[in-house]
Amino acid sequence: LGAASFDKYYYFGVSFDEKGEIEHEDGFGSIDEFINIVGDTAKKYLVIRLVNQDFNKKLISDIKLQEKIINQSASIAQQKGFEGVVLDFETSVLGFASIEKTITSFIENFSKTIHSGKKEFYITLYGDTYYRGRPYDVEVIAEVSDRVIIMAYDFHKARGDGGPNFPFDDNSEYPYDFKKMVDDFKKDVPAEKIEITFGLFGYDWTKGETGLAESYSYGEIKQK
Repeated sequence: LGAASFDKYYYFGVSFDEKGEIEHEDGFGSIDEFINIVGDTAKKYLVIRLVNQDFNKKLISDIKLQEKIINQSASIAQQKGFEGVVLDFETSVLGFASIEKTITSFIENFSKTIHSGKKEFYITLYGDTYYRGRPYDVEVIAEVSDRVIIMAYDFHKARGDGGPNFPFDDNSEYPYDFKKMVDDFKKDVPAEKIEITFGLFGYDWTKGETGLAESYSYGEIKQK
């Protein structure tokens, strides 16, 4: 890990099954190893991985399930000595006002519980949140979060037309870009709360064919 090189690490992370119980997979099982490697030289944050679309649709409408996940997440952060929790809640549902309100309430409750334990609360949001009208009330979410981590990647999806992982400059070929993204977020999020992440992966689209593009890790891309 090279723990001496950085002052902050994110442990990615812990997930839950359909009943809201912690999945005892590698993500959960390797926490202690991670903590031992990093030691006390850097801050450590626990990422809560809520990335299953079907599960998240159920979670949005189930308050009891939300409470179960929130309380377990807070408990792990306390027991393992993390400085804070990062909520990675990813959904592709349409941004209806009612859905947005429900998601916002879930995030507010998550933040309140984590803060009550004297821990920091971070949130991840898609880089294309504004462009694609995703169901996140960014202004309210920013108010209850200590940091907003923008996932500035995967703008062009595996199932779709080929293009940059996330366009950087204003280019008439693409309808949105990194600089516009930053401007959009800065309208609702104080600049000092913004953190931007990049995805070290890419897709290989086959011209003229339909279906999913093949994905490649950073290492595989270098080899090719």
